Amino acid sequence: MITIVKQTLQRLRGQIIGWGIALGLFGMMMVSFFNTIAGQGTKIDDLLKLYPKDMMAFIGDFSQYSTPVGFLNTEFFSMMPIILGIFALLVGSGLVAADEENGNLDLILAHPVSRSSFFWGRFGGTVLATTLIMAIAWLGMILAKLWASFSLDPAQLAVAFLPLLGIIFLYFGVAVLMSMLLPSRKLAAMVTALLVVGGFLLNGLSKIGTKLRDVGYLLPNHYYQGADAIHGMNWKWFLGYVVVGFVCSLAGYLLFERRDIRVMGEGQWRIKNFKGKTLNSE
Repeated sequence: MITIVKQTLQRLRGQIIGWGIALGLFGMMMVSFFNTIAGQGTKIDDLLKLYPKDMMAFIGDFSQYSTPVGFLNTEFFSMMPIILGIFALLVGSGLVAADEENGNLDLILAHPVSRSSFFWGRFGGTVLATTLIMAIAWLGMILAKLWASFSLDPAQLAVAFLPLLGIIFLYFGVAVLMSMLLPSRKLAAMVTALLVVGGFLLNGLSKIGTKLRDVGYLLPNHYYQGADAIHGMNWKWFLGYVVVGFVCSLAGYLLFERRDIRVMGEGQWRIKNFKGKTLNSE
């Protein structure tokens, strides 16, 4: 399984470098900009009061914008579940299905590699790759502290990334499960995208109107702390993300163990009629 983990990291090295450097530079820029924002004092606060409350529900709490935690929450961590959620749904939906649709999976499993070793090796390698991307983003913020006055230390900034890691792990697990339930990787990615983007929008709307308030409690975004974790990490919420993500991944693994491997290409819907015969959707 260690070999599969190494091969997965090698396969994702482009994504690790690309996503990591992009987010690292973005984090570096945000930390560098904080001095300029904080120096404006009440001018920024007066300006932010003019923004519609509906818009603030999506972006974050502007009342804390002039503080390091509030600034990072608004400018960086508020959008990260969508940005890194795209990465999670792509790699999760392609964990097994990508090789299957490319015609490589049956060749790989023809070697002395069990399905269990293949799946969990890919799983472990992808989780490590995601963690490395966040570590590079964190490093970018740390480097910015060399020339920018920023009160948060490296340990506090690391804590801010934990809720992000949790919700991304959940999205990854859902994408893995969808790729085993649905006929194609593209369809699995699309369904997971509905959770990533739709969850963000519905969570924002639930803060605006009372009709959707109860819906917000069902969404993973409702329990996302972002940089607020620096003031007190909610470990129950974090573990909730991890447990649900792992359960989804485990269910995907069990489905993978019990089904036939396609030689290549996308699958098809299989619906049973009343006589027990299988009707293909094609």
